[in-house]
Amino acid sequence: MSWRIRAPAMTTADGPIERILYTLQERAKELNCLYEVDEILSDRELPAEETLTRLIRTLPSGLQYPDICQVRIVIDDRVIGDQDCPDPSWTLKADIVLES
Repeated sequence: MSWRIRAPAMTTADGPIERILYTLQERAKELNCLYEVDEILSDRELPAEETLTRLIRTLPSGLQYPDICQVRIVIDDRVIGDQDCPDPSWTLKADIVLES
């Protein structure tokens, strides 16, 4: 299983204080996203399809440009999410390993 998120190049703030604030805001977004993902994955009563759908909706919120991110989860040959998601150079991809 793997997931992909498409995002554009990063931008930075002007001064040192702005950079620090910007960085802290980005980390807060990432942490909130991780908490939401943990909450979704902790719900053992949720059907697998609904779990994956919720993950697809949640993952962009932790990225710099969530409004333009596209997420898809690929399990073997099955694609869940945006099937027309192109495969550009601006792609984050990670394999998800499940424990038995």
